[in-house]
Amino acid sequence: MKTSITALFLVLVSTGVFASEFSLSADRWASPRSGASIVAMESVAGTVRGWLRKPDYQIVITYPGGETGGLWADELKSWLVSLGIPSSAIHPRSGSARADAIVLSLRRQP
Repeated sequence: MKTSITALFLVLVSTGVFASEFSLSADRWASPRSGASIVAMESVAGTVRGWLRKPDYQIVITYPGGETGGLWADELKSWLVSLGIPSSAIHPRSGSARADAIVLSLRRQP
């Protein structure tokens, strides 16, 4: 299973230019999740593509405040870790301007 997920990442890395910020809507996140479906989410794939090109950057998960937003960010972080991103490279933070979306971004480490 990990081999197929790694292969999916390699395909994603080979495509196009990446943006430094992506939005992941609550509606998109509400669909059933698996390793393959997480990788297929463009916001996640784009963020991972960017991080693979710049592994010295941090992945910042900016989530809506409150318990629901925090749980959403924690689950997304867990998925990213299970797909091979080091936990130390992922930083959830409260403060998304949208209650219905998480913003994924890449930031240079301080």
